[in-house]
Amino acid sequence: MKRINFTILTFLLILFISCSNSAEEFLFMKELKTSISDKYETEKVEIKINNKTELSVLFKDSKFENYSKNKKERISFEIGKMAMDLNENKEKIKTGVVKFISEENYGIVKTTDTESFKMYK
Repeated sequence: MKRINFTILTFLLILFISCSNSAEEFLFMKELKTSISDKYETEKVEIKINNKTELSVLFKDSKFENYSKNKKERISFEIGKMAMDLNENKEKIKTGVVKFISEENYGIVKTTDTESFKMYK
């Protein structure tokens, strides 16, 4: 009986620890999305984290289509700084990319154009 209780408690502890890390990651993603949406006045932004070290920010708003490459690159660096500031005491994001996605629908055909910029030098 003691062995079963120990096994159950161990399983619950592992589950709790892994869920708390996920909750922190989701909170970080929510805070970053809110900050980006407020600063760049768009709701068409997605945040993704891969392997807890790679951050991707996707802009799907057509208002960015006419921005110059320099302006998009500057936005990418600003977002990288925001991410570092929000994630200050937690695990560090090692790489990051901002993608500006332009989509066109032509009935049954959909075209996509993507420009990617690194967040960190």
